[in-house]
Amino acid sequence: MKKIQEYTNIHLKRLWEKGLENIQNMFKPYCTFFAACNGKDALEKIKEEILDLIISDMVMPVMDGKAFFEICRRDEKLKTIPFLFLTGVQDSKLRRVSIKEGAVDYIFKPFSQTELLLKVYSILSLKVNVKKDFARTITDFINKTAESFYGSKLNSD
Repeated sequence: MKKIQEYTNIHLKRLWEKGLENIQNMFKPYCTFFAACNGKDALEKIKEEILDLIISDMVMPVMDGKAFFEICRRDEKLKTIPFLFLTGVQDSKLRRVSIKEGAVDYIFKPFSQTELLLKVYSILSLKVNVKKDFARTITDFINKTAESFYGSKLNSD
């Protein structure tokens, strides 16, 4: 006979997988979405990909969200990727600490799908605008250097 604990773990795993599936389906029309079932699995997957955003739960098996976040912040390739917590852990102190340490937000479950989509859109738009501004700055610098060096801009029409 199975113990209540075993049934609870199975039920929680199914709920967690269903929640992940719902979030994945929510983003599917808009972007590529990589899913992982824990922080360790996520680290293996994201080292292979170039990501624009990480969304993580705080409660995960094997490696929790806090440990996953801390590893991402120490890794040179991952530390600049915006990190968003989406979690049922409704701890205001943990929320404040996570944001202070670099998380772009900490959204409590249950959450509004519209609010999450808008938050992700805002984060990604800001990232795109920063890249455009940087590209424009670099282009201006190169053109000024070329103009002073060669007497004309590199991309003069």
